[in-house]
Order: sequence, then structure tokens, then C-alpha cells
Amino acid sequence: MSALESLSGLVIDPWQLAAQGCRLHGTLALASLSRLQSALSGDSGLAEIDWRFSLLHGTSHVLIEGQLSACLTVQCQRCLQAMPWPVQTGVALFPLKPSQQEPDDLPAQVDCVPLLEQRVGLAELVEDELILLLPVAPLHDACTAHEYQMSPNTQPQVAAEPRKNPFAALADWPSKGH
Repeated sequence: MSALESLSGLVIDPWQLAAQGCRLHGTLALASLSRLQSALSGDSGLAEIDWRFSLLHGTSHVLIEGQLSACLTVQCQRCLQAMPWPVQTGVALFPLKPSQQEPDDLPAQVDCVPLLEQRVGLAELVEDELILLLPVAPLHDACTAHEYQMSPNTQPQVAAEPRKNPFAALADWPSKGH
């Protein structure tokens, strides 16, 4: 198995790549994706992409299709420890030029991506897709490393003696009647 090519720092023109029928297959370091880093607990790892660029139905509309996978490190919201979060998804993107409106004849499963310029950093597109894959509240299936967590078989201990009402002594207090 050969190592994948690093695609870090690559700036692409989706329309040129689609006209040539190009395919990009390689990796991006997660540490280089600064917007994504604020949501992660660690910056190690790689995102692997395999994207094909083509023209949609013989028009000048670009379609980017393929796969994206990575193992993100997120923080478990129960135990606050780092945990791996593997993601793998199919990608179907329709980049829009700065002046272009969203066409009505697009398939429903294609996401429109408005671009500010015709050339875009590949890392920006990948980072947007990974941000959308982040969980809202990631949780381990079982956080076994922490003492405070009750096991499913443990029942809470009930006090042996009922607690006395702290205001019961006021019942005997002489009241001033008017």
C-alpha cells in the first residue's frame, strides 16, 4: 500500500479541474485546519479525501463527488476526556461562482457551496465538510475510567433514618395572637 499524497496548501479552480475530469486523492493534516481545531481535543491525524471533479449533465456546472474520512479527537461531554470520533461520508458539492445564483435543476442530494473567488483552498472545502460532521454532544458508550459514574447494577443508597424537618421546632413556638 503506498502513502497518499499530502494535499495541504493546494489551491484549486474547480471549473478547470472539472473540465479536465480530474480526481484528487490524498490527505490533509487536521492540524492545518484552524477553524476545526477550536472544536477538537487534539490536532493529530489526517483527513483522507478522494474527490472527482466533473461537469454536471454536460453543462458548465461543476460537481465535486467522492469520499471524505478522518478520525477526529473530540471531548466526551460526560467524562470530559478525549475520545476518537471516526467520520466517513460521501460528498456531493456544487460550487457557485461569486456572481452565480443557485440553479433550480440540481439534484436534491447536492450541496451548493458559494465561493468568494473562483480559486479556493482545498483545505477550506474539506474543513467545512468536517465541521458539519462534528457531533453536538459527543459521549463515550461507557466512561469506565471515572469513579463518580454509577454502574448500571449499582442502586443509590437510601438513608436508613428519615430526615427530620428542620422547621418542626417552630411548631412549639408560642405564637402571638391578636
